[in-house]
Amino acid sequence: MLALAKDSLRLAAYGDADIVATLWTAATGSYHRLCGGATNGTAWFQEVSDLCKAGLERTDVLVADANAYARFRERVVTEIDELEPVLTQAIAENGWMDVPDAVLALRMCATDVSPELAFRFALRVIIEYSCEIERDRYKKFEQLGREFCYGEYVVSRAAFLVH
Repeated sequence: MLALAKDSLRLAAYGDADIVATLWTAATGSYHRLCGGATNGTAWFQEVSDLCKAGLERTDVLVADANAYARFRERVVTEIDELEPVLTQAIAENGWMDVPDAVLALRMCATDVSPELAFRFALRVIIEYSCEIERDRYKKFEQLGREFCYGEYVVSRAAFLVH
């Protein structure tokens, strides 16, 4: 719950409701759209953060540390930039879930919010749009996952997309 609270707090603090909604929509599919609803992206993530705070006994640990993964920023942005053609094509070809600003939102998340969070969103977008990835790129993803201390299934959920 603490990780969810911290990520929600980071996204709510970002302040650009459209970018936050784009990230969420691209990563979760059309079943969980925030765009056009009564609640915007930043307000929704603030609400999630508030609910998590209420559930945690120690709320003093909830600080959005934007610099926790700063050393990964360039690597994650590079991965997003290299994925851009594949992601852009997959998104454009998907008529029921077109999120044209997804790559821009991922890049902004990596530079302005958290490279670790942007990497997790990128993994979700790759899976959501069934983007094929090369084995070497997947190995880079696995390495980043280890460095981010992910559990064994965070990156491996995308293994079926390796060609």
